[in-house]
Amino acid sequence: MSLPMIPESCTHVLAELDSLDPLLSALRLDSSRLKCTCLSVCRKWLALGSSAGGLHLIQKEGWKQRVMLTHKEGALTHVACCQHDEDYVAVATSQGHVIVWELHQERRGKPERIYVSSEHKGRQVTALCWDNSALRVFVGDNLGKVSGLKVNSSKQGKAAAFVMFPVQVITTVDSRVVQLDYLDGRLLVSSLTRCYLCDTDREKFWKIGNKERDGEFGACFLPGSKNVGFPQPLIFCARPGSRMWEVNFEGEVLSTHQFKQLLGSPPLPIITHRYPAAYILSVSFICYHCT
Repeated sequence: MSLPMIPESCTHVLAELDSLDPLLSALRLDSSRLKCTCLSVCRKWLALGSSAGGLHLIQKEGWKQRVMLTHKEGALTHVACCQHDEDYVAVATSQGHVIVWELHQERRGKPERIYVSSEHKGRQVTALCWDNSALRVFVGDNLGKVSGLKVNSSKQGKAAAFVMFPVQVITTVDSRVVQLDYLDGRLLVSSLTRCYLCDTDREKFWKIGNKERDGEFGACFLPGSKNVGFPQPLIFCARPGSRMWEVNFEGEVLSTHQFKQLLGSPPLPIITHRYPAAYILSVSFICYHCT
């Protein structure tokens, strides 16, 4: 197999290093009957939700299917793996239910539903994310409601079973929630018109920037690191016209990055084991994540 030619002026390439054939074999999905509707990734799992309400949890090492979870509440629309404790996963269904599972992998027990929320029942859940340190899930829907639910866990001991943590409605924004992200006490809410920064502990809210927008544009946190020159976390908000706002942790817009000229360049091939090579034809900023 011959590799595509890369112009000498290019300093970076995109590479697809692993074959996905073992993954597709592990799924055993018949494309004529079942469709993958959502996905989430953590260090251990690749989680894929299906149109039949099944959640496939596949161990990334060796692409071995380890867990299959079923739901009677409809097709899965969103799934979110808990990044700081991979024994938990949350899903949203087409009926608006949000279900949290504890996998009991350490004890080699049977996966257990530990919470079912009906706060968004009858609505379309459009965003789902975990707290980055606690067992708390944030949910956004098509009418702009944002809620948080704190989960009881068997790891918290027997005393936790006697404590009830009701769902908290955090806010209702002006339009459909496009994306949610959370970092160190701050919840980032991106709607069709603007981004909001919420201090969930003090119940304070800020609008990011003065200019509104119209469309599905996301936003995310970039954790700070002294090794890369910015010790404080940053926020990046997608804007129309291939632009992006860089925002500090207090919600102040620091600068606007313009990518229109860069994205107007001719497409480059992806280095892959498949033939012919795949090409990226166009890119637009919608929802994205920083790691």
